[in-house]
Amino acid sequence: MYNTAIDILKQYRGVLFFILFAVIFVFSIVTGFTLYQRSGKLPYNLAVAPKDSIVRLNNVEVKPGTQYLQPGVYKISVTREGYTNYTKTVTLDEKSNETGLAVPLVPVSDEAIKWVQDHKKEYEAVLSAAKSEEDRQLALLKAANPITENMPFKNLLYGINYRAEPKDTTGTRIQIEITSTESYRAAALYQLRKWGYDPTDYRITFTNYTSPFSS
Repeated sequence: MYNTAIDILKQYRGVLFFILFAVIFVFSIVTGFTLYQRSGKLPYNLAVAPKDSIVRLNNVEVKPGTQYLQPGVYKISVTREGYTNYTKTVTLDEKSNETGLAVPLVPVSDEAIKWVQDHKKEYEAVLSAAKSEEDRQLALLKAANPITENMPFKNLLYGINYRAEPKDTTGTRIQIEITSTESYRAAALYQLRKWGYDPTDYRITFTNYTSPFSS
């Protein structure tokens, strides 16, 4: 007489419970270990094209994707034969706005150019991600610095513009650039005050101004 499925389950019930317990136990151990490894670390996503490019963090090769990193300064490099090299230094901490990086390497060799043409979807996806991240950073920068709504500004005497502060790690500070002759620098600074802002609150650089009336 053949055993029914219920009879078989009853017969091996102890074994099945043991297997189920073992699976749950192993899953708990793996999950707990993963959470322990990521404790105190910050997620940072790396997307690159081509996807087999060599990615290094502080000279240590890593795979593209989400990395869990301790707060600190990281030099990121992305390289591949036939493409221009890419390097960037980022500072990660709880206050920084750095969440990831998208790097579509620029092809220079004929083979690399052909690869990009043959893999447009893959390349454009990373290119789009890079643009989205750039837009996000710009939005954060403008939100943190309302003065930027007045720029770029230009008249016949001087020009005023801005860019991200190169040494800032939070992604929220700007550097104001004034283009004028020395005689009109004070007038440009006064323009900042007319907008309702104190020039001493910003890092300001001056460059020489070329008059539109000069020959």
